[in-house]
Amino acid sequence: MANNQTIIVTGGAQGIGKCISLSLLECGYQIAIADIDREAGEECLQEFKNFAAALLFVETNVSQENSVRKCI
Repeated sequence: MANNQTIIVTGGAQGIGKCISLSLLECGYQIAIADIDREAGEECLQEFKNFAAALLFVETNVSQENSVRKCI
């Protein structure tokens, strides 16, 4: 386990961010996937369901301060 650390992965539901999310989960980190694409985020939750206890998806638009505050 990675010392109960939680990492926010922006853009974590697609492409390189998705690969990073999976790698961090496999290393034992708890992660919050922050992505603007709700559908892709929901797909990640299903695809990574073996890591459900360590995974959270938060719909986030990093270009909007209020959205980032909500994520955090």
